[in-house]
Amino acid sequence: MNIQLTSSNYRKFFTGTILFVLLLFCSCRSFNSTYSKKQLTRGDKVVVLPFTDFEKPNSGSVASSVFHLTLLKNGVNLVEREFINQLIQERKIEPNDLDEQDIKILGRLLQADYILTGALSDYTPNKLENRWLFFGYDKMEYSVGITARLISVNDGSIIWVGAANHKDVSYIRALEIVTESLIDSMIEIQTSNDTSK
Repeated sequence: MNIQLTSSNYRKFFTGTILFVLLLFCSCRSFNSTYSKKQLTRGDKVVVLPFTDFEKPNSGSVASSVFHLTLLKNGVNLVEREFINQLIQERKIEPNDLDEQDIKILGRLLQADYILTGALSDYTPNKLENRWLFFGYDKMEYSVGITARLISVNDGSIIWVGAANHKDVSYIRALEIVTESLIDSMIEIQTSNDTSK
């Protein structure tokens, strides 16, 4: 049997190959939802508390570290994490169960305007089995989700709340994308005001 590679067959083969490569490397999906009464400004001082874990121990700590670093990169004034951890231990404050008194104590002692609390709401590695022609391969995809809220130290009101989820072949990349999307919504107005000054 003689198979000729016509231009039509070549286009089909080329298109199929491109689609396969795109599906292999770009299997990323995102979700983001936020609500805000007020955005952060460069003069605001924020306390980032340790996030709640999702199944895996220390997963929340990793998420809050990435959040802390990304806020710093965006010019937000933050309280040093060592001071936060020391104060939480001394005062026996539960970061994920704050009452108004805890918020005021943290704000006063750390001289902060806002407290950021959060939780890793999803950390799920999924093994994906793929078949293409006669070749099979496995790849991992990580689903990462974060919920967070920004609380005013003055009255304990929530001024910003956000939730985001992203799937990617890299856990750290998924975590960074989720964090950046949340922080963009948190400081969006402040950034645009800076450019107009």
